[in-house]
Amino acid sequence: MTIQQFIIRSRIQAAIYELTHSQRTIAEIALMFGFSDQSAFTNQFREVAGLPPRLYRQRYVSNLTS
Repeated sequence: MTIQQFIIRSRIQAAIYELTHSQRTIAEIALMFGFSDQSAFTNQFREVAGLPPRLYRQRYVSNLTS
């Protein structure tokens, strides 16, 4: 893993916590963690997490209520 990959993974992991523990929009979270826009965040998020952020959040919330 390169330093760049490590940094991106770290930012995504922090964003995952925020995504699952706050009511902030995905666009707000993207900007909080230094992504230029929601699209760039979504592309990187999908590479790291395997799902787009919206679907990731929906699955997490549905698991909480089940």
